[in-house]
Amino acid sequence: MREICAVAGLVFFALVALLLLQRARVYRAVFSPAHVREFAGVVQRLRDAALELGAKAPMDLSDPRVGSTTAGLRVAYTVMPDKDDRVAHHVSVSLLGGYTAHAVGHAFVRLAMEALGFGASEYAVGRSQRGIWHGAGLLEKHESEARAAKALPALDDAAIAALFESAQARALEPGAVKAIDVPVTPKG
Repeated sequence: MREICAVAGLVFFALVALLLLQRARVYRAVFSPAHVREFAGVVQRLRDAALELGAKAPMDLSDPRVGSTTAGLRVAYTVMPDKDDRVAHHVSVSLLGGYTAHAVGHAFVRLAMEALGFGASEYAVGRSQRGIWHGAGLLEKHESEARAAKALPALDDAAIAALFESAQARALEPGAVKAIDVPVTPKG
């Protein structure tokens, strides 16, 4: 009987070790400098599509406002009017195939919002019960239009690295996650 328990224990610990190694590989890829640069580029491309398509809600994963990175982050960006005639700029981030840890979701949402020109005090970060991370900034209609007409900030490797380092640090601050209310369908 002891031999059976010993074998079962070894199998259990081997499975746990394999799971940890697999997750370590995922996080190593997600936090690599090349992936962080890729993510910033994807977000800027999605923003352009969101501005072009307007308030129409994304229908499926083929929507140009939805994208994925090579390391497995799914990103969506929408621009929708709210009930007070302001405009909600909204990004969502999740890790495909598993739980999206705070260190991943929060930091990448912050990177997305700031790569799009939002200051740290101009948006809120939250997490849905489904584990998807969200960032939302509400702008007056005229301010949103002015930002849409402006070119996005030029981000070289050093600027992206600095933004991401700052985003990771702020993700650890107490009270960094806030309740956010983002319109998911156009007003009508």
